[in-house]
Amino acid sequence: MTTPTHFSQTGITAYAEPPLISTGPKYQIPLSSLIGSYSHTMAASGGYKSARIGMILQQGDIEEWLENGLGRHIVVYNEGAQVIWEGFVNDMEATIGGLSIKRGPLMGVANKVAIIYSTVDTSVSPPAVGVRKKLAYANDTASQAKYGILEKVLSVGGATSANAAYIRDTFIADSAEAETTPTQIVLGGTGGLSMSLNCLGYVHWMNAYTYNSTTTGTTTLSARIQAVLTADPNTILSTDYGRITANTLSVPAYEQDDPLALAYVNGLVVLGDVAYNRYTFGIYADRQAYYTVMPSTQEYTWRISDGGEVYTPLGEMVRPWDVKPARWVQIPDFLIGRISDATALRDDPRMMFVESLTYSAPYGLTLTGAKIAKLPQILGQLGLMGVGA
Repeated sequence: MTTPTHFSQTGITAYAEPPLISTGPKYQIPLSSLIGSYSHTMAASGGYKSARIGMILQQGDIEEWLENGLGRHIVVYNEGAQVIWEGFVNDMEATIGGLSIKRGPLMGVANKVAIIYSTVDTSVSPPAVGVRKKLAYANDTASQAKYGILEKVLSVGGATSANAAYIRDTFIADSAEAETTPTQIVLGGTGGLSMSLNCLGYVHWMNAYTYNSTTTGTTTLSARIQAVLTADPNTILSTDYGRITANTLSVPAYEQDDPLALAYVNGLVVLGDVAYNRYTFGIYADRQAYYTVMPSTQEYTWRISDGGEVYTPLGEMVRPWDVKPARWVQIPDFLIGRISDATALRDDPRMMFVESLTYSAPYGLTLTGAKIAKLPQILGQLGLMGVGA
């Protein structure tokens, strides 16, 4: 049984709605009074990443969630009705007495599948592996209507065209439906009644489709990011691109290697700009993409002496659930008088760039930082994978 965390007493509210791809009736399920535990994670690379919601429900409610809850839209608001996290139910874990059961993950479903294979010439000895080929996509339209389009591109070597098609078709038949799997039965078990929703941010839907372009020449980096977002076959991602900062760095327009959209965008983001400045990318409220240069000023202050609160530079307290990643945090009572105020942010040990954060209700917050450098942008623009020392 989950431990109560007084979630609703913080002023935070959470709701579940039908999956965004649903064409059925609209509804809203208030969750706040049902929540026993809540946490979410955000990151400079990705934005809203994940959340875990523990609920105490009756058996009938648990069964309804197991039947209909996969993919449900989850929105969490602060006390001022501003979105602090948004995503979807990727999988669910439930306990009903001695039975433990799991439903999902949604991102494990595949209902649009292609396969890349290499031919085998058996007329020579030994048989020779030939040119790589790609078979057309197979689609499970019933699954797509239920879950949205979830694309996978398989790869196999040394196959005939017929065998490649058989592998593709078998894979989609095995993967088109989300699983509901009993994971444990305990005889005489008294596990009570509980359910956990494991949620992902909508940036993960960029792992559900590939991006290709037959356009020749070059394009700007920010225009290419916008093009990748526009290619979303589920139209889940926002078409409001007002938070995509213009970046004129030139990148090749042609792409035919079937990269997943998220991996492709992450590869673009690491390039930075012509001055090798670092940029960050994430999907936030209303599924809007934020692509922007790393800030050059601090956003937050945290002191060792009090340890429990985050403040703005003007001294205003920031609630732990309102803190965001990709910001600089200053620790003013660390190394007092030992560091020049003229020190660059990336070189100042009193400053931390928030790479990721985890908020745990009611008031827990963990911020994680990392060293900031220009070398990744330089190596990216040179087309190099890394450097050894």
